[in-house]
Amino acid sequence: MELDYSSFHPKMIHDLAEIEMTNDPYVGIGNLDRAHGKSMFNMMINAVGEYEAASKDKAIRACMNEYQGENMTRDEANAAIDAVLERYEPISKQFFTGIGLKLMFYDSQIANNVMLRAIDEFKTIILTVYDSFICIMEFEENLRQLMAEEYIAIMKPELSPGIDMKHSDYYLTDIDKLNIAEYGTPNGFDIPMDPKQELRKQALEKQAYAARKNYGIIFEDVFNEEGREQKYAFQEADDI
Repeated sequence: MELDYSSFHPKMIHDLAEIEMTNDPYVGIGNLDRAHGKSMFNMMINAVGEYEAASKDKAIRACMNEYQGENMTRDEANAAIDAVLERYEPISKQFFTGIGLKLMFYDSQIANNVMLRAIDEFKTIILTVYDSFICIMEFEENLRQLMAEEYIAIMKPELSPGIDMKHSDYYLTDIDKLNIAEYGTPNGFDIPMDPKQELRKQALEKQAYAARKNYGIIFEDVFNEEGREQKYAFQEADDI
């Protein structure tokens, strides 16, 4: 399972400017669809030059290069940039300043704190991919809390950030992805399981129960205060 911040860098910019961000920041930018709006927004916060015109020119060239397969013209790129500036007039001074580097610094601080707290407080390791975190399903509630608290601690916003969940592709093999493409996601219980998938599931369950019996493995819930105290409590030398 993977949790990520919603519209992370636009949210940061608004919080730095002490302006409330409403709605999806990548929607409603001229006639751009969401993917193009997001791409333009990020190009503009990362573009920087000796003066504003030079920075804008860098953004235009970056845009034309990004969408060269669509044969985007200079005039079209310029119009897209103007649409972003119009949509975000209150924070327009943040564009072409290279503020993206500053946001990445805050991003790294938040990610670092979330990971360290997961280890220190829950004895749990989570993986980070940019502004998202991968963990086991049982840790979702705790991870949401850590992500919200650390964002607030660094950015000091009026409103907490949105946090989205998706089932991480990092856990899927190529075979899993092919099965999902044909039969739906593992959570699509309305879709019958393929016979081969059912046999594989049964074989894995049999191996898991055999391992539990042979090695005395006990699956316990350590994601509550009582469970953590019991599992990680100090042990006397005689108890080890």
